[in-house]
Amino acid sequence: MTLANIFGTGVATGIVKYRTAIWMTVVFVMIGAVLEGSKCMQTVGDLSRLVTLEAFCCTLAAAITI
Repeated sequence: MTLANIFGTGVATGIVKYRTAIWMTVVFVMIGAVLEGSKCMQTVGDLSRLVTLEAFCCTLAAAITI
């Protein structure tokens, strides 16, 4: 996952605490979702024949499954 690529070395060497890495990830993922989430849902909707709400439901189901 991307989190491991970003924080793996820092956490392994002790430069960044595990909890700090988790919280930083949570903050930046939430900021990204708020700022760019609608564009992502629009793209998923454009790639298929789904409306934006259906695209959201499909993406949410995939995220929960993972």
